[in-house]
Amino acid sequence: MENVDSLNPYIGLSDVSRLLYSLVYDSLTTVDENLNPTPNLALEAYPVPISDPDMIAYGRSYGSVWQYNLTSHAFWTDGEPLTADDVVFSVNLNAGNYSSLWSYQPYTFFIESAEKVSEYAMRIWYTDSCAYGDHLAMPILPQHKMESMSAAEIGFSWTGVYDGENPPIVGSGAFKASSTIYQDWLDGDILTLLRNPTSHWSSEYGLSVHFDKLEFLFYMDETAMILALEMGQIDAASFSPAAYRNMDYALKTGELDNITLFTSPKVNQYWTHIGFCMSPTNDPDYNNAKLDLNVRRALAMAVNKTYVVQQFYLGLAEEGSTIIPSVSEYWHYQTNESEAIPFDPVAAAQVLDSAGYIDTNSDGIRECTAGSWVVEEGYETVDTPLSFEIIVRREHPEEKNIAMYLLDQWADIGVEMNFVVVDKDMAMTIVYTYPYDLFLGSWSGDVDPNRQLFSLSPVAIAGWSDNKWVNASYAENYTASVMAIDSEARRDFVWNCQRIHYLDVPNIVLAYTNQTWGWRTDTFSGWGDWATHPGRSIDNFWGGNPLYFELLPITAFGFVPTASFEITEPSQGKGDVDTEFVMDATGSSDIEDSTAILLVRWDFEDDGDFDTGWTTNKIVKHTYSEKGDYTVRLQVRDSHGNVNATTEAVEVSAGSAMTMALIGVGGVAVGTVVGAVGMYYAVRRRPEVPPPPT
Repeated sequence: MENVDSLNPYIGLSDVSRLLYSLVYDSLTTVDENLNPTPNLALEAYPVPISDPDMIAYGRSYGSVWQYNLTSHAFWTDGEPLTADDVVFSVNLNAGNYSSLWSYQPYTFFIESAEKVSEYAMRIWYTDSCAYGDHLAMPILPQHKMESMSAAEIGFSWTGVYDGENPPIVGSGAFKASSTIYQDWLDGDILTLLRNPTSHWSSEYGLSVHFDKLEFLFYMDETAMILALEMGQIDAASFSPAAYRNMDYALKTGELDNITLFTSPKVNQYWTHIGFCMSPTNDPDYNNAKLDLNVRRALAMAVNKTYVVQQFYLGLAEEGSTIIPSVSEYWHYQTNESEAIPFDPVAAAQVLDSAGYIDTNSDGIRECTAGSWVVEEGYETVDTPLSFEIIVRREHPEEKNIAMYLLDQWADIGVEMNFVVVDKDMAMTIVYTYPYDLFLGSWSGDVDPNRQLFSLSPVAIAGWSDNKWVNASYAENYTASVMAIDSEARRDFVWNCQRIHYLDVPNIVLAYTNQTWGWRTDTFSGWGDWATHPGRSIDNFWGGNPLYFELLPITAFGFVPTASFEITEPSQGKGDVDTEFVMDATGSSDIEDSTAILLVRWDFEDDGDFDTGWTTNKIVKHTYSEKGDYTVRLQVRDSHGNVNATTEAVEVSAGSAMTMALIGVGGVAVGTVVGAVGMYYAVRRRPEVPPPPT
């Protein structure tokens, strides 16, 4: 229900935009299915030891310089290799143009520069020790395509595509853009990503996408989206709480089948909130009374978060408190009883009374008096009513209902509130230029707390900060949290930030919302257990999600043929080399009825066309002319037309030549390797696995 707001990864704000970027671009690191940091382009990411000559020469503290050793198997979708030059260019582009390229400021604010160490190694120099060096969710873009553009052009006007070129987007991710993606985006049509056959995820990690394309469909009407899922026109969808509850009832009563529903706290750290603009204004259309902590605290005390969760999110959320959600168990700070701001409208009214906001004309709305803090400070005049306007996003209908609830709740304590509903893009324009009173919106964040804490810090003003809140104690603790390499010490500072923010109330965190997904069980298998492995959720927008590598199309027979290589490490002894090279290909039904056809490529550049460049004989041989690293690609087809494929690296570590014979035997391939004198290769046939029932 939310659109991709830009194909330019330096402009797009929505979570679905970040998801698309993570699929077509790679970052240095990502997260695994358990949301732990894991390699992507960087096979290793570590602080440079203090014994390093550069650390000594420049007197650097531990953690202030990180080294990233890169894969040598990554290529751009236009065929050019991805090297350290591209990574250094991307990092320095962002760090050196902080104002123009605001999108990744949470990572680059503390970066001094990046430098190349070798063709596939680079370092980032931070202003001081940096705790989040293993989580840089920043897309790496191709230097050879981007270096001719200015930072201002990239950050404000670039469409995200290279006009008239194919591919229109040059990335290195697991997917690549279709040739028509820009026009499709302009037309509001389906956005199509294609499997990227040159992705380093295959050659480096043995992970391949097993379907041809991934389509993003966008709906203005949720009923149409639900019907499309029920009819099998789409494979997965994300719903509103009301739609999710209705579908859950239909499944339980047997009215709906072949669909699985899943809900749990959003892995992308989602929370909804009421934000206060903390920037003083002379504009009479806006009210500075919100700058008074007493006013903000009273408004927070008049909001029943339990009611919000049950009534507007139908229980598919958790009551909010601090700015790192409870889904992040390690980093979340839970307020204690003495700190907690309770739901207590009577006490809220008393707070306003004590702060000098009195209904002097008996119209039901309190006014500022001479004793009000905002009058004493010169921000407002006597008799200014406590009347505010709140901005609501049109794309989130539950937020309009929450705004109507707030109107009634706050009226009970003598505060007038009106709301205006605008498109999301307009809402973002308003809040990031600061002419508003209150904003009903949401935040998402990384699994590492840095991005979220940065966004509410003073250093993010005119960038990621949407309310211009300034608190010196928060800023001090945030900076300390970035510099604390020790995780437990860092957590103390992260907790302090959350406590300070909560008590100062620049935002009222209403709810930690759930993800509410449904997917069909008769079109793809491999969805996995999102509860046990939350990183498999489609909401994971950090890239490298194992979900996409394990989804398998389900045929009319209920499964696809399997294609896999198994290689054990060679054992050395007396100049000989022992190895086992076993390939296994399984058909889709009884072997007498469906024969698995093996197709092999020997270090062949995969252009994505499965019908060219393959050796299809039942017995095939190939000789390598010299030792080195080679890529073998195996495809398995059965007589029903089902296809599966995989890729494996083979290292010829001794001898000047070797011949590999692949002999297709029904659904099983047996590999025989003959090498130079002094070498032998043991071969073993895997036991045949009984095929599943048809």
